[in-house]
Amino acid sequence: MRLFLAKAAGLACLFLAFPAASQTAQPDPKADLATIRAKADGNQYVTQLLNQISGQGNVGNAAEELVMRMLRGISRQDADLTQPFAYRDAANVQKAQFRAQAIGQILMADLDNDGDVTKDELRALLRVQQNNEAASAFFSSDADGNETLSAAEIRDMADLMLTRFGNPDDERADVARIFDFDDDGVLTKEELERGKTALGM
Repeated sequence: MRLFLAKAAGLACLFLAFPAASQTAQPDPKADLATIRAKADGNQYVTQLLNQISGQGNVGNAAEELVMRMLRGISRQDADLTQPFAYRDAANVQKAQFRAQAIGQILMADLDNDGDVTKDELRALLRVQQNNEAASAFFSSDADGNETLSAAEIRDMADLMLTRFGNPDDERADVARIFDFDDDGVLTKEELERGKTALGM
């Protein structure tokens, strides 16, 4: 019995000596704000947003509405984040959709379905219907000048168009990223609330 009591007393001492090990550390709003600012550093769009939030003070819900408006832009199905939002995947899907549309425009001229588009195929398409995207892509993307767009040149053209016209979801994903404290590409409601607390919202 004495041995049992001695062991129990020893365990009690361990729990008392290390109380933090059994408790979850609470977020530090000042440290979180520093993290948010560091993530925004160099990103003009996000920095402007943070400056707008700072300029709102705490008047009503204006600052919160500003953030939520941006998040709604990327999380179209669940603006209130009742489910975690995979913003990184969403931005990549948007890029893939843009590339697919661009490639689809030029492949409308692939009349023999061989994966390449020749100048003659483009002429045939243009005789039937106007397709400025295909014509423009053809003349700007025929890198080797052989009057045929290969599958590789078509993919390069789609990437070039994505770079040229940009993807607005990239900027919106950057807004989500500043609140993603564990950097896993998924924004949770808890992380958003933590970020709003750090911003004094």
